[in-house]
Amino acid sequence: MRSAAVAVLALTLAACAGQAGDAVRKPDNLLASAKVHTELAAAYYERSQLGVALDELRVALQAMPTYAPAYNVRGLVHMALREEKEADEDFQHSLQLDPND
Repeated sequence: MRSAAVAVLALTLAACAGQAGDAVRKPDNLLASAKVHTELAAAYYERSQLGVALDELRVALQAMPTYAPAYNVRGLVHMALREEKEADEDFQHSLQLDPND
């Protein structure tokens, strides 16, 4: 079921990328991109595909560097990689961006 969800999200992203062209990226589109890539990263994290998860998070944070959930997921990935310092930095940054999350 999860692999099907990941496949659907990947196809959706591919379709969106093909339509973007030279259009100006709107804030709503940036938020949507950050959200989808963070969700993909979480799915890859659950499957222990940590390198791919980090790649998706890099894309998410390029789209919206202030998207707190991306830092949360990246912190989890760093924890799984036993990179405690990086994980702590990501969790702290996420809290700074959204103290209620």
